[in-house]
Amino acid sequence: MPDSCEIVGTFMCQGKMPDVVRERYAAMEPSPKRDMMLENFQKALAHPNEDDLTALTKLVQDLA
Repeated sequence: MPDSCEIVGTFMCQGKMPDVVRERYAAMEPSPKRDMMLENFQKALAHPNEDDLTALTKLVQDLA
C-alpha cells in the first residue's frame, strides 16, 4: 500500500489452509498441541463462511 493510505481498521478471519499444512501437522509427534492443530485445520475448512462475511460487512459499515 502506498504511504498515503491510512489503515482505519483490521479484520481477522480464519481461512482454509493448504493440505500440506495438515500433512505437516499429522507428521508431528502425537501430543495435545498436535491434536489441537489438526482440529483447528478441520474447522478452518468451513471458512470464510456467512458469519465471517456478515462480521466483515458490519465492520466496514461501522467505519463509514
